[in-house]
Amino acid sequence: MEIQQLYLFIFFRISNAEEFFAMGDFKRVYTALLITGFLIISYITLVVIPKKAKELLIQNYPEYQIT
Repeated sequence: MEIQQLYLFIFFRISNAEEFFAMGDFKRVYTALLITGFLIISYITLVVIPKKAKELLIQNYPEYQIT
């Protein structure tokens, strides 16, 4: 039975840290950039935009209060 594997698109299969460190420099940098980009986009989408939307909603429509 295989260990759960992390698939980064179709390019790389990583099942443990040793495999990640055995990859070439380009693949490691590319993988790290993909993961970092995904985390930044996720944070902006899930935290920053809803917070700003709530602030603007209260600013523009003071009668509307989110409880």
